[in-house]
Amino acid sequence: MLSIRTRIFTIFSIIVLVLLAISLILLVAWKSRGVSEELPEEDGTGLTGDVSPGIVVPKSLVTEVPAGIQVKPSTTEEIEKNAAKQLSKVFIERIASYSTDSNYQNIKDVKELSTSELWVELENDIKDTTGEDMSFVGVTSKVFVSELNEWSGDNASFDLKVLKTEKRNGELTNYSEDYFVEVVKINDKWLVSSFDKK
Repeated sequence: MLSIRTRIFTIFSIIVLVLLAISLILLVAWKSRGVSEELPEEDGTGLTGDVSPGIVVPKSLVTEVPAGIQVKPSTTEEIEKNAAKQLSKVFIERIASYSTDSNYQNIKDVKELSTSELWVELENDIKDTTGEDMSFVGVTSKVFVSELNEWSGDNASFDLKVLKTEKRNGELTNYSEDYFVEVVKINDKWLVSSFDKK
């Protein structure tokens, strides 16, 4: 007579073998039937799957301009205005974003974007804070409006509206600030010559 342990092991093994055989039979039957390559039905939007309701993707992408519509290439002035505008936005987003842990890295990041005169002023604001015991403050800035004030080919000024998210003592605060930025073109490179918080 077999021990109870041997009988339980034998019964369990037979059950596992039966389940394995059934799985193998089903797998072979499914493979022999062939898999249909049909796509799921569309819901009329041209999209399948889980799609955010705020996203609307056209069924077909436009690959060429329809007849009768003229596409005007950007002029040199428009390209220059855009370059000056982008510089002012990047400059403010970097200089207005800071953290007590970064040791004035936000100011160091804008050195290449500033005129030498502005850099001398900014460099004076840098001090060594290593070893100081401060509570954490972090500010992230994002420009959401940029308006051109003046343009004269080699210099321009912009008004910027900035959304700031501040984390202080574990609490998040959102607020906006306005900045005024002047840029100049020196040796075919746009640089920030001055900026000020309004």
